[in-house]
Amino acid sequence: MNQKIEFKERLQEVMRLKGIRATDISEHTSIPKGAISYYLSGKSQPKADRLHILAKYLNVSEAWLLGFDVAMERTEMQQKNDSLVQIIDKLRKDPEFFEAVSMLADVPEGDRKNLMPLLRTLRSQK
Repeated sequence: MNQKIEFKERLQEVMRLKGIRATDISEHTSIPKGAISYYLSGKSQPKADRLHILAKYLNVSEAWLLGFDVAMERTEMQQKNDSLVQIIDKLRKDPEFFEAVSMLADVPEGDRKNLMPLLRTLRSQK
């Protein structure tokens, strides 16, 4: 029977594989460096919200980070869910974005398909 790998070992492994330091994680996730040090030493484990933030930043599965015998990479569904969360957050905070999405939702499907090349061009210019 396989023994579950500890969170600290998985965190150390992914950091080594990706050449990421605790400081990098802290700067990109706003998780205090002290908390990351505690995770790396095994003194504590992150709660669900920080686990998700870490997994997303490191582009690994939460279950893998927790030591389960699953694929390391985030699944396509997890990546789509991450994108949806970002979109919903932006919808809440940005009235112009909300208006643009609302207007796009009202455009008939055929016309929306015609808009896609323009939207892709605009996105590539940023």
